[in-house]
Amino acid sequence: MRKIKALHKVQLFFEEKIWDLQQDLPWWQDLGFGACRFIYLVLTGITKNKTVVRATALAYTTLLSIVPLIAVIMAFFKAFGGFSKVQASLEPFILGNLATGSGKIVQKYLLEFTQNLHAGALGVVGMTFRILTVVGLLSTIESAFNDIWGIKKKRSFIRRLTSYWTFVTVGPILVVVSLGATASLQSSYFLKTYLLNNDLMRLTFKCAPYGITWLLFTMLYVFMPNTKVRLRSALLGGVLAGTLWELAKYGYTVYVAGSIKYSAIYGSLGALPVFLIWLYLTWVIVLIGAEVGFAHQNIMTYREERRTADVSEGFKEFLALNVTAYICNHYVQQKGPVSAQTLRDVFKIPVRLIHEVLFKLCSAGIILEMGDEEHYYSPARPLDQITVKQVLEGLRSVGGKPPSMRVSRYEQYFKKALSDIDSAIEKASGRKNFKEIVSEINERG
Repeated sequence: MRKIKALHKVQLFFEEKIWDLQQDLPWWQDLGFGACRFIYLVLTGITKNKTVVRATALAYTTLLSIVPLIAVIMAFFKAFGGFSKVQASLEPFILGNLATGSGKIVQKYLLEFTQNLHAGALGVVGMTFRILTVVGLLSTIESAFNDIWGIKKKRSFIRRLTSYWTFVTVGPILVVVSLGATASLQSSYFLKTYLLNNDLMRLTFKCAPYGITWLLFTMLYVFMPNTKVRLRSALLGGVLAGTLWELAKYGYTVYVAGSIKYSAIYGSLGALPVFLIWLYLTWVIVLIGAEVGFAHQNIMTYREERRTADVSEGFKEFLALNVTAYICNHYVQQKGPVSAQTLRDVFKIPVRLIHEVLFKLCSAGIILEMGDEEHYYSPARPLDQITVKQVLEGLRSVGGKPPSMRVSRYEQYFKKALSDIDSAIEKASGRKNFKEIVSEINERG
């Protein structure tokens, strides 16, 4: 009984007390409670977004798409003769990190499969299929990140192609440049003679591979979600996830080397389960890093998010009217489109709830979304053609059509009742358009 009470107190502390504490605390207490809030928010996100289950799905998707992905990256470098050295440096880096713990068997097969997948063997159709497979993999990754950030809308297909192509081409080039720069510096006579005698400098250069990993993870967290991610937040997630990944590589290699030989059970397929488990661990770490980045960027508004977790549909309608009025007012005053971040700061509403309302307003054709990296919003039609009733109907109409109901004797009665309610709303303030509303609000000051 005492253990249950103690656990309940711990749960109450993390779920309630640390979020309701006064802000004017001594710095050391504020730092401690801030760390507790941050850890709780990350763990809550991992549980809520089903990180373990999603990592499993991503591992299997990666297993099916990994050969086309490597083939597309290598095909890009083969298309340009000057990049042959880049390809020679990149190939062992990719295969070595992907096949951690699997020995040379998986690396050998990956290399053979990749070399067999060239444009001459498959033709235009095969190459197109290969690219679409890569887009499918990266789209699945984007969906996982969007769920963490509360984003309901994916990039358009064209935007996905351009964004993913940038990531697939620029990322490997940065890796090779980093590898080349590190190797050059380490072989430098000046560094060997004067600087590497220092223990701190030797440690710094030994940690250089971590920097490459941090860079790749940070790029992933900046570019993959369909929203604006602050560089500081992405960097924190990238450093943590990159460090965990490098440690996991070492630990997993040691574990596999000292455990039961899979080849004794599976024969020539023994490397496959080892490879699949490593992919799974990789995705768990990647998703944890994304949760860290989200927590860092949104920890200041989580107090409000906790209070609005079960917000009513009535409040969402109220918020939608306020958001629409604010966007229309910006348009009237010629201040330009409004970002989701601005709306979050103005209304002090959690970013996930703001994204949900904006998604419904865009789907209903009330407001228009624009921008590639950070999204901005403006009225989708003239203000005198946007009424209160249209905003409310827009929120209610978004979503799929329900299955056909069985006709009952109550049907006609409640259809008429709902129609009467709509008529009453229209007769009250429902007919008011946002040109009139914004004008009245501005006149009142």
